[in-house]
Amino acid sequence: MAVRQNAALHLAPLTLRVVLGLIFLFYGAGKLFYSDFQLSWEQEATLVSLEVLEVRPGGPQPPAPIDATGGAMSAPSFEMIRAQDEEPETETQSQEERDEELDRIAEVFDSTAGDSAAEPGDTNLRSVRRVYGLVFAMNGAAQDGHWPGFLSTGAWLERMAWLAAVTEFVGGFFLLLGVFTRLWALAILGTMVVACWLTQISPWLGESGAFVGFLPPWPLDDPATWTSAYQTLFFQLLIMASAKALFFSGAGAFSVDRLIFGGRKKKTSKSLEGDA
Repeated sequence: MAVRQNAALHLAPLTLRVVLGLIFLFYGAGKLFYSDFQLSWEQEATLVSLEVLEVRPGGPQPPAPIDATGGAMSAPSFEMIRAQDEEPETETQSQEERDEELDRIAEVFDSTAGDSAAEPGDTNLRSVRRVYGLVFAMNGAAQDGHWPGFLSTGAWLERMAWLAAVTEFVGGFFLLLGVFTRLWALAILGTMVVACWLTQISPWLGESGAFVGFLPPWPLDDPATWTSAYQTLFFQLLIMASAKALFFSGAGAFSVDRLIFGGRKKKTSKSLEGDA
């Protein structure tokens, strides 16, 4: 009985700490240190409009200014320029000169406005840190009304994304060591609750095809796809359950917390008699 009790009190928390620590150390490092998240033209335009990214030469431009009537002053497209220039040929301008002028206008237009239909293999696409993927998730929830309004600005979305990534990385590191274990387990639990909301609940909330009204569709007629359809949700629930268990169990004997705060002292029969 004593062996089983010691294993439950010490080995179980150690296992949870190692597993959770490695998972979040890995995911946090990927978001913080890897800049291989390639943005499409529309995604970069979204981050630029949110003022999360700065405008770069040849990239998407910020929204057009508002004119005196309250309407947006959009820049003329290249097709509009070509249509305006396709007028009857004058005696002072040859066809060759007109073609050269149109080519020059096209080069200027492409250098300032960019190609809105950029192909996936376009070398002009922008790569950023993976943490900005969280900005898109929160911004999508905000547009659907499923995110607090005061946290929907570009500055707050970026802060929250970085906070989540730092929590994953630093929390994973300290969980491995067993430092302030309950605090970091609670932080990891909160991070996964938000992640579950953004990826599994918010996109399907109130949708016609949602399962029970707020979960991703469950293909009941195709059992072979059940696991793949809910794989992410099950993983998130498993992480939340593990973090909750670690919060209540504590770090266990093999941890820095035990060295700092000490363990629970057991009173022997002699001490009990002495107290009496």
